[in-house]
Amino acid sequence: MPNEKLLSIAVVHLSSGPTSSGTRTIPFANYFTNNNHNVLFLINKCAEDTFIRLLGNLKNKVNLMIFPLSDSSPGYKFGMGIEQIKRIFFSLFVDLDRDVNIIYSLTGLICDVFPSYILKIKNKNRSWVANIDNIESEPGVKPGAYLINLYSYIAFRISLLLLRHADAIITTTPLSEVVETLVRSGIKKEKIYISRNGIPIRLINKIKSLNKIYGASFLGRIHQGKGIFDLIKAWKIISDRLPGIGKLLIIGFGDVETERRF
Repeated sequence: MPNEKLLSIAVVHLSSGPTSSGTRTIPFANYFTNNNHNVLFLINKCAEDTFIRLLGNLKNKVNLMIFPLSDSSPGYKFGMGIEQIKRIFFSLFVDLDRDVNIIYSLTGLICDVFPSYILKIKNKNRSWVANIDNIESEPGVKPGAYLINLYSYIAFRISLLLLRHADAIITTTPLSEVVETLVRSGIKKEKIYISRNGIPIRLINKIKSLNKIYGASFLGRIHQGKGIFDLIKAWKIISDRLPGIGKLLIIGFGDVETERRF
């Protein structure tokens, strides 16, 4: 539409690492640049090469802002916690061009939420749209090291407090507990919008068939929280009861520690 206002959007994606950067933002960049909006990605140095590779021809249509001292991506959870705290600190000294009128934080992780909050209060004319697709369980409930889970839980609760200042919150899951958690944390329900994850049909159609038939498939992150180890046990039970059902196809990646165990 000729009278449609052109936007300048800054996507805060500081939760990204070398193996995950760009996978959730490429469709975003494609849509908004095709509609002549300006898109800036605030990313980590350690994710730059992967991000540019995934952008492909889009790299000439978007802008990248590399976050300072963000070239490290430890493969263990304690190190990632330190990296998150470091990025939170440096976000106090980072600002965007005044033309940026929308901040879009990609996850509910503190290293995306806190910088977005700071960028919002530095220029109150900017709108902050936050995306959150899950909630953090209490440390005693979630599997894994207690102290690491405790840090994740405290960081998530801080994120919820900061998200009160967002102008809109998009959650990509229909699970009622996500919306209920946001509302209980003091976020107005009218700010929350539920959206489904998009499926890139055109990209899927380009993939060549494996010419194999599998009994079932899993597509996602290789992580204990995704139930990946329970999946193996469950598939053994199914295979024992239904001989000849076929193999389980697993597609995804995870951190070095989990992949090694897996």
